[in-house]
Amino acid sequence: LHRQTATLEKMTETLFRQWFVQGEKENWEIGTIADLIEFNPKRSLTKGTLAPFIEMSELSTSTFAPTGWYYREFNSGTKFTNGDTLLARITPCLENGKTAYISMLGENEIAWGSTEYIVMRPKPEIHPFFAYAVARNEDFRAFAESCMQGSSGRQRVDLNNLVGFEIFMPSE
Repeated sequence: LHRQTATLEKMTETLFRQWFVQGEKENWEIGTIADLIEFNPKRSLTKGTLAPFIEMSELSTSTFAPTGWYYREFNSGTKFTNGDTLLARITPCLENGKTAYISMLGENEIAWGSTEYIVMRPKPEIHPFFAYAVARNEDFRAFAESCMQGSSGRQRVDLNNLVGFEIFMPSE
């Protein structure tokens, strides 16, 4: 299953690159990733609520699914739901490829984790897995790395710069 997942992810990457990164597209304009994806959408969890928690160590560098999670009382952190993509924003986790597509939660369940996650949620008319394909894209990741700020060893992606990543915008 891991080999099949890896193969499917490579196919997704190839299609994404062909459609949104390489070459001119007829009737396609250049926009920014913020035109297609909402970053860090608002979610609500009350302090003390028992909710699924995903540690940074549970984000994979090779497949979409987190390797584990557990329930923990919410105190403070990044909140996300099914259909969201988590992207590590701190060094070296970003460079190592720590990313996850969230699909294991119950209906309307909100999970939480590190404040070092960027949550990516495609706009309503776009398939949720699109954000994961973007997050795994080499060009996007290189751009994210170029947006890092802070002292060496503790650098973080500056979201205000990241949302400017240019991408081909498909016509209706």
